[in-house]
Amino acid sequence: MTLQRVKLLFNGRWDENSQYHDFRDCDAYIPSNSSFQQFVEYIQGKLFPSGELTISRLIMYWIGSSNSNLISIVEDKYILWLMLMLPDSPEIDLCVVVDHVSSVAQNSQNTLYLNNESTNIDQSFKHPAGNNEIVDSQDFDVFQSGIPIRVGLPFSSKSVLKKAIYFLALKNSFELTTTRSNKTSFEIHCKDMSCGWYLRASVYRGGGVWIVQKFIDNHKCCIDIVKDGHRQATSWIVAECTKGTSESSYIGLPPFSTALIENNPGTYTTQEFDDEGRFKYYFIALAASIDAWKFCFPIMSVDGACLKNNFMGTLFSACTLEGNSQIVPLAFVVVNYENDASWSWFFRNLKAIFGDSNDHVIMSDGHKSIAKGVSSVYDFAEHELCAFICIKTLLRTISHVQL
Repeated sequence: MTLQRVKLLFNGRWDENSQYHDFRDCDAYIPSNSSFQQFVEYIQGKLFPSGELTISRLIMYWIGSSNSNLISIVEDKYILWLMLMLPDSPEIDLCVVVDHVSSVAQNSQNTLYLNNESTNIDQSFKHPAGNNEIVDSQDFDVFQSGIPIRVGLPFSSKSVLKKAIYFLALKNSFELTTTRSNKTSFEIHCKDMSCGWYLRASVYRGGGVWIVQKFIDNHKCCIDIVKDGHRQATSWIVAECTKGTSESSYIGLPPFSTALIENNPGTYTTQEFDDEGRFKYYFIALAASIDAWKFCFPIMSVDGACLKNNFMGTLFSACTLEGNSQIVPLAFVVVNYENDASWSWFFRNLKAIFGDSNDHVIMSDGHKSIAKGVSSVYDFAEHELCAFICIKTLLRTISHVQL
């Protein structure tokens, strides 16, 4: 029979913040396959063998954590969960608080274990939305500002857990550093090592569910550590944040443009609709790209790529090279169709922002609409074909010709 060490806290007091103070503690070794009733009876015999006091409530409690949502132990599944969690808590920060009443109260209820109601107690392993037991990716659609993380909260995978943590960091503008990340455990803390913010989670043994074991949500770092550069804003997180339907993406373009210009002064955007109010073109050039143009070679490379969303369309782009021969993106356009009209509209906006001069060269493949657009819009800029594309086309053409 395998025994599991369980740290018991008792004879203490609760404060208004769900913190347990002035308690006594002892270790109990309980069979890991115990049922709920066996678990209660063992603790009763361990702490109150004479029967003068009776257990009224057992509560899972993490020492050093906020414990804003405590979990009351009320049936077998909680004992199973506890026995799975404890081996992964080597510091014994996961404890069981034993609330008790006098034998008179016990006799009046005629039960060994009183399931008292409390506003601070969670009666099940529910996630913040309250409709499932495990937090999954779709829950971010409900909690758009982020999942409220707490100790004991289960996540369907490690990636969902990390997403919740990174969303929290982005929302509150602080940076995190991962200290441990493997197949069974994940630890992360504030970038400022003197700050107490800390989270540890581990995976269920033999399963893919991740549980938050310890969470200290208390920042004490200095102001220069609280960053708005968003180190956690990786391409993966940005992609997660921008998920949505094709319809919502197009409908959201006007407020997106407004927010972009407010946060990036000097950014240029414009949009065009057809006679029936349907989307035609959308143009965007960031302020950083506009400012960088004066330090780059006066050569623009333009190209188009097919979009594969529900509405199809084409993405136009323009880029150049800076002094260190690094690519600098200049502008992007989404159009409904790639034709003479859409390319001309693109070039008119490019000319309005980046100008037109004798030194200006626009380089592209051999698409006829590009050549027509450049000749109809620009007065001085020259249009040239990309040598690489020309050679590639030539080789493909003569590959079957025997010389």
